[in-house]
Amino acid sequence: GGEEELDNFADDAERLAAVKIQAIARGRQTRHILSNNSLKGARTIFAERQAMRDRQMDASQLARTSKPGEQDGRVAQADREVMEAAEKYKKKADMDEERAAVSMQSLYRGFRDRKQVRAVRENAEETARNRTEHEQLNNAKKAEAALSIQSQFHGYSTAKQNYLGVSRRADAAAGQRSNKAPAAPSSKKTATPTLVDKKAIMDERQKDACVVVEGITNNWASSYARAVELQGGAEVSRELKFVALFSKPSKEETIAWPIVRVFFTVPDDFNTNLLPRVTYQIEAEKMIYDVATDFGRCFKESWLDRVVMDKRAIRADMALLHKK
Repeated sequence: GGEEELDNFADDAERLAAVKIQAIARGRQTRHILSNNSLKGARTIFAERQAMRDRQMDASQLARTSKPGEQDGRVAQADREVMEAAEKYKKKADMDEERAAVSMQSLYRGFRDRKQVRAVRENAEETARNRTEHEQLNNAKKAEAALSIQSQFHGYSTAKQNYLGVSRRADAAAGQRSNKAPAAPSSKKTATPTLVDKKAIMDERQKDACVVVEGITNNWASSYARAVELQGGAEVSRELKFVALFSKPSKEETIAWPIVRVFFTVPDDFNTNLLPRVTYQIEAEKMIYDVATDFGRCFKESWLDRVVMDKRAIRADMALLHKK
């Protein structure tokens, strides 16, 4: 019983394989006929082949034995079969083209999406890299600025210490030469030295304004001698513009070089205001101070020391140039 079933299965497989081979061959022949002949010629060939399959005869026998109208019916049937085969072939070709188009579209969309994602990722990386470089550049600039400020401060401190050391050594040498005993300290407060008074050329209003300026400068730089006079041309224009002259006296010179100038401007209504807005400017600096503000009232003697050291340095440089 098992051997018979196996034989039947083998016969069925052979039969199916033969049918499939025949179908493939017939399909190839049909496509060959459709591609190499016109519609009328293909219709005639299919009619002859159908007639030969039905009656096992050739085309000449078909013309002699056919009844009237029978040949036309077979031709019409062959036409229908040709049209159906052509329609099926067209549908299959359209389906293949549609699948190919869908595949191409999916490939392009995938390529486009991957390109967009890559561009977004590269833009994000570029933005992060630029931000990092900008932060590093700002940090470098800040560090450079801080280093410059520190170097300037250290240079100023060193120059000041050197100047003060030279002054102390000069004072000590002068004291040894004089061989005089130091005077006993007095309980009375010594008055701050002053320069030449030039109020004679001022009018009464300018004198009152000058008193205001002197009241401001009396609390400044106790180690400096000072004098207040009119700025150039103010004695003619009667403007309330003054210049305060500061000089640090020494044992050798009562009025020592260099002299630091501070330019004052007094408002016209200084008599009516309890706290007049007097402004001042040190030498050629661009900064203008107002005594009505906390910053303007906090005058520091070190500002005068800085100008003195700058002038001494300039004179030393000029002396070296003349020697050369």
